[in-house]
Formats: sequence, C-alpha cells, structure tokens
Amino acid sequence: MKAVFQAHGLPMAEYLVVHRHEWRRAPERVAARVAETVGFPCFVKPANLGSSVGISKVRDAAALPAAVNLAAGHDRKILVERAVRAREIEVSVLGNDEPVASLPGEITYESEWYDYSTKYLEGQAKITVPAPVSPEITRQIRELGVAAFRAIDCSGWRASTSFSRTTGC
Repeated sequence: MKAVFQAHGLPMAEYLVVHRHEWRRAPERVAARVAETVGFPCFVKPANLGSSVGISKVRDAAALPAAVNLAAGHDRKILVERAVRAREIEVSVLGNDEPVASLPGEITYESEWYDYSTKYLEGQAKITVPAPVSPEITRQIRELGVAAFRAIDCSGWRASTSFSRTTGC
C-alpha cells in the first residue's frame, strides 16, 4: 500500500521495508539501513497487521532488535517508519466511482503514542468530530483521503485514512 501511495505522490513519513529473513541473516546491516534511511525515533510494525498489534516505538538503536523481533513474530514483512510529531486526524471515505470523505476527526490521548491500549481501553482516547482545523486544512485532508482511497482502488466500504503516524485503508 505504501508503494502505491508513493507512486501516486501521496505524502507519508520515510519508511523502510525489512523482511524477516534479512533481519535474521544480517541484523547489523539492517540496523545500519534503518539508522541511515529512517533514523530514530521510529516505529517498527508488522506490515499486514492492524490495531497496533506488534508495533513498537523505537527511541534509539539499542531498542531496535527487540522491536524487529516482536514484529517478525507477527509477519515476514516488517515496516520501519520515521516517527513524526503530528496530530492524529483521520477521515472515513465511502463510495465507488465518486467517493466522498467525511469531515475529519481528531483523536487525542495522553499516552506517548496511539498504541493498542490507547485505542481500545475505555477512556484512553477522545475523538472530536469535526476536528478543530481550518476550512483549508479540512479540504486538504478530505482530498488526501479520497486520493488514498482511489490509489488503492477501494470501493463501497468505509476506509479510514490517518495522515499522521500511519496511513492506511
């Protein structure tokens, strides 16, 4: 999905794909690539899992091996993404040939990042709809949501697209 988003010119944080076999064969080489390409802090996540399962925030190189091993326990493909300081603002997109994005919503929380507990434990996160952003930012977010929806050829179902730490459908 990230490769498709990139091919469509959609903005996203720098990322690197690491395969489990690469990590097991040459962890030092992979760690060097992560440091050079993405840097720290970063997020390490299984490529094909959702809801923040198997995801770690990595502050420095010393924490990278545990994070990659955790993600590798869930998937053979691992994503390493640059951590960005951003607001969690998302839209839902519904449609087929003429998709429409909802008003943006903002997710706020007290934890360091939007991890599994923050997403699913009562009272850990608050969603504000519409998000308190300017009309121009609202327009841009909605346009990006529709562009992401179209880029991966979604249809007829709800696709939630977040333009902060992760981008997904």
